[in-house]
Amino acid sequence: MQGALEKTLSQCAPHFERIESAFEYLTADRLDNDGLRYFFNSWSQTNNSAATLSGYCNRLSRTVQRQEPIIEPKDLFKIIYHLHRVTDEDLGVGGGIIHYDLFYRMASFFCEGDAWLSRRYTSQAASDFRLWKEHTVMREPDLMYGLLVTVIHELATHGEVEFIRPLFEKWLTTRPGPQGKKARDSLAWIRVHCGGTEKDHFYHALQALEFYCKSTGKEPGQYPMRELFENYLKMKAVAMESVSTGQIQPIIKDLTAVTQP
Repeated sequence: MQGALEKTLSQCAPHFERIESAFEYLTADRLDNDGLRYFFNSWSQTNNSAATLSGYCNRLSRTVQRQEPIIEPKDLFKIIYHLHRVTDEDLGVGGGIIHYDLFYRMASFFCEGDAWLSRRYTSQAASDFRLWKEHTVMREPDLMYGLLVTVIHELATHGEVEFIRPLFEKWLTTRPGPQGKKARDSLAWIRVHCGGTEKDHFYHALQALEFYCKSTGKEPGQYPMRELFENYLKMKAVAMESVSTGQIQPIIKDLTAVTQP
């Protein structure tokens, strides 16, 4: 698994570079107010995944309703256990702040208000990414796809927050407006995902995948990993690129629309 993952990621380097360029453009303070709203709204469509992963756990638990479950009960518990550790912090389990609230604080600080929440600021590319990811995790009949997407999502998110943290911290020092504690607190969403947090999430995603393979006899190598990972990163890159360069196509499909296979 590790070898295939490393090989696939090395082949996807151009997509990582496009995502990085989008954040460099943002933090160079080149976007006007509407541009900032498009960026933060569309970015949120690509990184808020706790609800989707929780739904995936619902799908897993429903396998016990079958006459011949494909997953042994002891392995099923272990898979769900590890996936829940991925979403604990996002959902504020244990008394922490729900991570979406931290993102709201950050986006509203940089956008000078919460108008960014309006769906009119969701780009079509970001909507396409979200619908593709939700379909793959929530509706793809083969449950292996949801685990593979979770693995690449956690890995990509870890790399993203580590890359953008110094960019955002520098951006704060150059932006006009209020500074001090309010400005520092605006970056809490980024800080809480740095260091061990996302590494732990990635570890738990891999553990869930390992127990799933052990119980079902399936192997990641039997699946189009390169195509799946590259599709994820390419769609993410297109979404971020569109809202950083001004090549925005406003949303034309409802975010709640159900996509067909």
